[in-house]
Amino acid sequence: WTQSRSAGTYIQPNVIVSKNVIIQGAGAGSTFVQSAAAPTLSNLRVFRILSGTVATLRGMTIRYGAGILNDGALQLEDSALVSNTATFDGGGIYNIGRLGVRNSSIVSNTANRGGGVYNAGVMTVTDSAISSNRAVDSAGLHNAGVLTLTRALIAGNAATDAGGGLYNMGGARLALRSSALVSNSASAGGGLANAAGGLADIGNSTIAANVAVNSAGINNNGALTLSNSTLAGNTASN
Repeated sequence: WTQSRSAGTYIQPNVIVSKNVIIQGAGAGSTFVQSAAAPTLSNLRVFRILSGTVATLRGMTIRYGAGILNDGALQLEDSALVSNTATFDGGGIYNIGRLGVRNSSIVSNTANRGGGVYNAGVMTVTDSAISSNRAVDSAGLHNAGVLTLTRALIAGNAATDAGGGLYNMGGARLALRSSALVSNSASAGGGLANAAGGLADIGNSTIAANVAVNSAGINNNGALTLSNSTLAGNTASN
């Protein structure tokens, strides 16, 4: 079943998706689905994908709420998550299901952890950008599950504590392929913080121009494999 959203602005907080569906917008610059009329007025999720549901969100901007809560199987394509704010975790997306993000952007979202994304499920990110997000920990992405990024740009995210671009928790698995972690900032691990017990595999990627008090490029306390990759121009003040 395909549901079309024509160009326009739809103020619809807490849209619950409980049936298999493709929601097709007119493009990220034309169809806007939001919880409120302006940023910071609502901390309700814009979309909630329920367990057992298979859904695709395509061709829209999701904003002015707390983004997406996914407990099902979700594909996000050709879309943007912009200016969302979560009270706790996952400003743009909170994922506890299966999630694929393709050709999309997650920009200027805010949360306690995972300003852009909090992943506690299985997630793939392909040909997408996660940038200018803010959080106490893990401004770009917080990974507590299984996360694979391919040809992804993680840039300009800022965390007060650890993991400006990405934080990989103990027990989590991260694969970074042909991607870039650039110009992120944090107290520790400006680009990446890999916690004790975390498994991170980085290949053919660039980690550059990140800033931190300690360990500007990578702060590693877990298991890290780094191959055919570049670390350059990262700056730690200690």
